[in-house]
Amino acid sequence: MANEGYVEAAFARASKISFFRRRRSQIVDPEYWRALNPHLSITSHPFTGSLPEREISPSHGKQCVETLQDDGYFQTPPLILASETDQLLKGVKRVVAEGFPSLFTCVYDEFYRLFAGLSQVLSPILGAGYLMVLEGFWCFYIDVGEKHSGTSPHRDSLGPDPRVASGELPGLVNIWIPLTDAFPLNSCIYALPASRDQCYRHPPSDHGIGGEFDLQDIRALPALAGSVLGWSTHLVHWGSRSSQRASHPRASIAVYFQRRDLPPFDMRVLEMDGEAGFEERLSWIADSFSDSQLFEYSRKG
Repeated sequence: MANEGYVEAAFARASKISFFRRRRSQIVDPEYWRALNPHLSITSHPFTGSLPEREISPSHGKQCVETLQDDGYFQTPPLILASETDQLLKGVKRVVAEGFPSLFTCVYDEFYRLFAGLSQVLSPILGAGYLMVLEGFWCFYIDVGEKHSGTSPHRDSLGPDPRVASGELPGLVNIWIPLTDAFPLNSCIYALPASRDQCYRHPPSDHGIGGEFDLQDIRALPALAGSVLGWSTHLVHWGSRSSQRASHPRASIAVYFQRRDLPPFDMRVLEMDGEAGFEERLSWIADSFSDSQLFEYSRKG
């Protein structure tokens, strides 16, 4: 039976490689992506024209910091306009309809721009001048039906975070923004709060769950489109399975941010007013598939 899983994984990877090779001429052509989503942009400066600061009330900001410290995650009300999330969601749907993984939506400026203007949320946690970390960035599209689900229960592989181990606020957080309303029926995020996790401060080295916990401790985190969720890399979390009774698919985007005064958790970092051309974005996408040669494209050619 173990060999069956290996064969299935090998077959899936071979199929993916074959697909990317067939579509390579489109993948590496920015004009293809511009024509696919003419309402979105691809420039070398993704944050140009970013919208004003996302406003959050002092009480909600304080609650974010306290919840992150106590339970390893935080959640805001919707901070991003529906016109912004709908614009990117339209792009995600077209990318998926073309047969590509939803991650290819990350070629567009608007993916990065949605994370701009979050200093009222992130500066109290990470300090001024925080950096975007591109390792493992992602765009998720969970279709309706029980065949579709988010990620399985895990702790993020980027880390460990020495500040979490010492009882401080994290030095690295994963920021997750739903482009659609996310509820239990269409795959919202679930988490094991840090306060109920005996391994939270010192998780297993293999990023597994480790230890035991009561199912009643699990917390569902339904979220409206445009809200902002964040969590420590030590948090056990997952995306639930969708249902045939879901009213719509779930789409969301995610990327890490880290404190400026810490050593880089990954060499791929981006200033919040930084430059990131099309080719560099493609290399990040390839690396996020854990195979920089997957569609025969990388920063080395």
